Amino acid sequence: MKQESDLFVQINNAVLDLQQTDSQNFHQPLKRLGRLLQHDQLRTFNLEISRNLNLDDFISKSNETQGGFVGSAKLVWPDDDLEILGLQLLLVLKFSEKPEELIHFCHTFFYSNGKISGHIQ
Repeated sequence: MKQESDLFVQINNAVLDLQQTDSQNFHQPLKRLGRLLQHDQLRTFNLEISRNLNLDDFISKSNETQGGFVGSAKLVWPDDDLEILGLQLLLVLKFSEKPEELIHFCHTFFYSNGKISGHIQ
């Protein structure tokens, strides 16, 4: 139990660190969060919530909502809470592997001004 508690403390700390970043230094906390979320203790749960989910299809369908303005696209979340959690996990894992893609994602779905820092957080 203590080990599980420590893992969740580390995950929480990684999220807090990520919330304090900007466009110059978000890579390391994001990569750390991705590593922590792939811990052996979470493997069974992660497989359960991400089974039968296709992240590329989710992003593609969401991109279709793009209007004429940067940041006007909406993420097309499913209705099922576990599927939402699974897609969120897959997004974190994707961006922890390729952090540079997060900037484009933020501009597409969250952009509201010239400051990218708030979108990363």
